[in-house]
Amino acid sequence: MILTCPACATRYLTDPALLGPTGRMVRCAKCGHSWMQAPPADMPRRIDVPIPPKMEAAAGGHASLPARVPEPRPKISKLWLLPVAVVVAILGLGAVFYKQRIVGELPQTAAFFDAIDSVVGIFIEPPLGAGLEFSNIKFERREVDGRPTIFIEGQIFNTTAETQPVPPLKATLQDDKGRWLRDWTFSLGQATLESGETATFRTSTQDPPPATQRLEVTFTDEPIEG
Repeated sequence: MILTCPACATRYLTDPALLGPTGRMVRCAKCGHSWMQAPPADMPRRIDVPIPPKMEAAAGGHASLPARVPEPRPKISKLWLLPVAVVVAILGLGAVFYKQRIVGELPQTAAFFDAIDSVVGIFIEPPLGAGLEFSNIKFERREVDGRPTIFIEGQIFNTTAETQPVPPLKATLQDDKGRWLRDWTFSLGQATLESGETATFRTSTQDPPPATQRLEVTFTDEPIEG
């Protein structure tokens, strides 16, 4: 910034920052004239911002800062426990309601379920023929006294380490789509099977439905026919 003395017109190159934001008294070094020199119009002005009350210096020279509020910890939602509880409940109920099927397929799990029953007080009767397996079931058609007859033969094996009762058996004839055509009940011929014992059963029926294509043999609690 160039300053010009009003009295003698002497010119001076001056840093405008030396004039301050409101100007100051200056004096000409040549003629000694003094005058009030304002800063240039485009010079940035100082802005005084009052200190907030909580930031003012307290007694002892320490700043009275606002208390620090700890950041809240993110809350962990417990909603994820709901689907877990549902899955556990479904598995538990499935184990209870499918106990019969599980024990029938895996007799060695019977002790496990008995232990659970003793704790929770649940008792479910084992399925008919638990621990007994069918095998080598076959049937053939023959004429007997001029009448078509189906002969059925198969075996039952005791897979457990204990003597097992043998329930009545049911034979069911089905068509090629598995639809029921006829059924009847019959006996193995012995009430029990020793551990590891295998027994053969035989049964027959006359005048079977012409659509017979499939055969199923199961245990039943129905009375034996005849």
